[in-house]
Amino acid sequence: MANRSYTYFSKERKDYYDQINNSENKQLGDEAEKRVCEYLNSIGVPARLSGSDEDSKSHADIVLRDGTTIDVKCKNSVVIELKNFWGNPGWIFTGADYIYNIVKSGPHKDEMYVYKRQDMVDFIKRCPGLFQEKYCKTYNGKSVLYFFSYNTLNSSSMKFVKCIKL
Repeated sequence: MANRSYTYFSKERKDYYDQINNSENKQLGDEAEKRVCEYLNSIGVPARLSGSDEDSKSHADIVLRDGTTIDVKCKNSVVIELKNFWGNPGWIFTGADYIYNIVKSGPHKDEMYVYKRQDMVDFIKRCPGLFQEKYCKTYNGKSVLYFFSYNTLNSSSMKFVKCIKL
């Protein structure tokens, strides 16, 4: 597994990342990335874990041989970052080609929902009414994250490309 180290440009940014990426979440995320990479290689899709530079610039956790990038999320909801820590466009607008969301617990544990990132962007434009305050969390007054249940997204016009049981 790739060993990544990150440079935090300020104590405020480090505290923000510590808040949303505590050690348990980091461990779950690292394990999820490794599992997805192993899964892809086992089905004949050459994949490797990204380096820290690729991850920090394009939110790519995994890179396929053809250059396709994947951002792996391990949550019980689909998280969409509209604005990042600095108030700039979030990973949904500048991130990897695909988002792989792995359900971490409950009846759908270990199901992996695959979304095209651009389809998620198109969904945001089509369904602005879905982005309500009840789904929103704001950090440091700038970063805006929306948390949706899989049922909420899949009952709307946001469809996943594939669901895979890991």
